Amino acid sequence: MALPIVGLIYIIWSAIKIYSLGFFALLRQIIQKHKAAAGHSIQKGEDAITRIREEYPNAKAGIMFAPYQETVDELESHFQVNYLSHLYLTQALIGILEDSATEDCHARVINVSSIVHNVGSLSLQSIGKRCSHCWEYSPHAAYANSKLYITLSTWYLSELYRQENQKVTVNAVHPGIVNTDLYKHVHPSIKWFLDLLAHFTYLSPSEGADTILYLALSPDVEGESGWYYDNCQKHKTCQLSYSEKVIKEMFTISTDIINSKIR
Repeated sequence: MALPIVGLIYIIWSAIKIYSLGFFALLRQIIQKHKAAAGHSIQKGEDAITRIREEYPNAKAGIMFAPYQETVDELESHFQVNYLSHLYLTQALIGILEDSATEDCHARVINVSSIVHNVGSLSLQSIGKRCSHCWEYSPHAAYANSKLYITLSTWYLSELYRQENQKVTVNAVHPGIVNTDLYKHVHPSIKWFLDLLAHFTYLSPSEGADTILYLALSPDVEGESGWYYDNCQKHKTCQLSYSEKVIKEMFTISTDIINSKIR
């Protein structure tokens, strides 16, 4: 009986941390002036959007607070969809990214993280492991952890590419509290309130993309790598992101999982 009780406390505490940090971030977002990104060519951007939508109509690259579910690779869905797949794609494309760089312009990788990475946790023993019991799983913790992993891997990849003299930069971004369908898995007891807030205070999807576009297009960040941005500004990440040894072990475990799945 003790284990289910401990699990319930873990699930509730994970939700409290997420929503507390979320409301803090929303308050800061309301107070701050939103910074819009300026692109080089609006027409080129619109053409790219149209082309991507036609070729990949279901190209949604993230989930949030989803009930426990495993992918076809037998991995927890947040872990694979929000983190591991992005890491695999980046590594698979590194040759093409290098070739696309020019003498005065790096290729750029932008990982979409979240401010909730600050309440994520990392257990090297449990990375990629399946849950055996319902009380072991918190969708809020799973989401926060996936954003922590992508933030940590951002720093590691930036250092790796720098050491190998590859002209590829890697940065992470918190897009803001954005009004999208990511909130569809939020419990109804609180979703009505979040929907009310969304109507008045959340960023639109186009506004949420501004910092991502800033990192992709702005000459101001040319050569900058390994940073975490919020509202087009650098911000500090959680304390764990400064533990090089732990991050290296996490990256090694992650690549081992990828290699075991693609054989």
